[in-house]
Amino acid sequence: MPLKKVANYVRYDWQGFAKDKRFICTGCSEWKDHDTGKHLGSLVEATIIEDKTVYYDKDGNEVKVTNRFEKINMKVKKDVDIPLDSIINPINVVAKPYGDFNSKISVTCDDIQIVPTQQTRKVI
Repeated sequence: MPLKKVANYVRYDWQGFAKDKRFICTGCSEWKDHDTGKHLGSLVEATIIEDKTVYYDKDGNEVKVTNRFEKINMKVKKDVDIPLDSIINPINVVAKPYGDFNSKISVTCDDIQIVPTQQTRKVI
């Protein structure tokens, strides 16, 4: 007989995954419960625009892959209005793998921080 609710104990290392990445907001919409339609907060679509992560195969050998330009939907537990093309960081993330080969992640967070753009001074 298979064990039940084992997935409740799988932990995803979001900090490790996100450490060498930058995310940009590419969309914002309402997050609703799939079954009831109840409003839960905001759904922020993010695209990885920079991925400096070093990836390894199962034998520990470095491999040349990237997640650059991959999309992640971030479910935010409150209403947020994030301008398109803003660099963002999710706050207090709970992430879980899902899908074939656990190749997708479900991301829920308390808030989204907009990263201020750095102003460059013009030399006159």
